[in-house]
Amino acid sequence: LKSMEEDLNRAKRRYEQARLECAELRIWVCTWNLGAVEPFPARGTAPRMLGQFVAEGYDIYVICVQEAASEDLFEAMEQRLSMQGLVRLNLAESNQQDTRAYRSPSVPRAAATDAEDGDSDGRPDFIYGRGDGSILSAKFTGLAIYVREALLLGGRVQVCRVANQTVHMLTSKGGCGATLLVDGQTIAFVSCHLEAANKFEERRAQYRELSFGLGSKLGETGVDLCEQFHHVIWCGDLNYRCVQGGNMGQRDQTLHGPLAVSMLQQGAHRQMCDSFDQLKIEIARREVFFEYHEPSMSRDFLPTYKKYENRSPTDYRDAGWVNRVYHVQFREPFYKGGR
Repeated sequence: LKSMEEDLNRAKRRYEQARLECAELRIWVCTWNLGAVEPFPARGTAPRMLGQFVAEGYDIYVICVQEAASEDLFEAMEQRLSMQGLVRLNLAESNQQDTRAYRSPSVPRAAATDAEDGDSDGRPDFIYGRGDGSILSAKFTGLAIYVREALLLGGRVQVCRVANQTVHMLTSKGGCGATLLVDGQTIAFVSCHLEAANKFEERRAQYRELSFGLGSKLGETGVDLCEQFHHVIWCGDLNYRCVQGGNMGQRDQTLHGPLAVSMLQQGAHRQMCDSFDQLKIEIARREVFFEYHEPSMSRDFLPTYKKYENRSPTDYRDAGWVNRVYHVQFREPFYKGGR
């Protein structure tokens, strides 16, 4: 009976390998600013709760985080996806020779060594720093990638390089990137966290620094990120606001609060984002992300900043729902300008 079971398992593996050798690959990408708190504080609930938004049936999963306090989310993803035949790539050591590109969930992750210039605590896949919510302990910007083990064994997916680029001393602002070779094409994935508040000039400079710096580290030195890979998937907390765009030489002005509240109450959030999204304005000016294509937002996608925590379920039929969901009036910390 045991021999029959082993034969059946081998047959299943051969079938799966044959299927993957000819099938198109599907990639799922997510970005999440965790706000320096654990998203699943109740022990043991994370793998189950991830099922509410992590789609099944993909061959490569990439999760990018900003302001993460620990790797708990990455480890929970690993637990969930390992049951579907995926493994987490060992990005911390992928630039070193004679190391496995991935690991079994049961094998502890080794600490990375021999960091390059700009690496954070020896981890090319993380940038550690302090700031809001993490004065005493560090938070990080980073990414994790999970791939079907059969694709790695069959050579359809290979890890090329992993690197990070900081843009602000002592904080986790910056970007981490990893490049994969997938069916002969190179794909660069970037997780980043840019400057906050209405500082679009700083964000422009940081975007250019990341595009050039990560391009030099992930590919050829001195070549921009978007000029040397088949595909670049860039995501993260870019920190763009809704603004009223200024004319040439003038600063953009933050969208007037009462107008924003009124548009949300009228269900015109899509119109608000289409008309006043500073990222769209900057792309139209060809200042950042030239020739990148942003996925269309779903119709029920609402602004994510700045919401009350631990709020009750929202009844959107209630005219006053905006004031119960969003901080419509608040003062910035003094170190962000105190406005």
